[in-house]
Amino acid sequence: MGACPKISLCFNVLIFSLLHSLNLLDIWIYGLMDTDNAPFNDLPRVEVMRKGKSNFTFKLHHLLAQLFPVGSDRKVDHSQFYWDKVAKFWREWIIHSVTK
Repeated sequence: MGACPKISLCFNVLIFSLLHSLNLLDIWIYGLMDTDNAPFNDLPRVEVMRKGKSNFTFKLHHLLAQLFPVGSDRKVDHSQFYWDKVAKFWREWIIHSVTK
């Protein structure tokens, strides 16, 4: 493929060309506050909608990618732990997906 000036875009295009052929249930959980470093983080959602796929679930958080909040001073607040909430959502998603 060669050098790609927008590596996130190139990575997503390659991955989604593979994922579109799958019919497995898939969940994506990620933070939205890394838009400076990952400007194409909504591309997976757009691609799924464009292809009309219904086996993808997206759970977005207004946190960093590591799921920690950022204060108004732009400093990461490691005292707030969100992984328990993520694990709870993931568990409920699995239960709901199996019982469909």
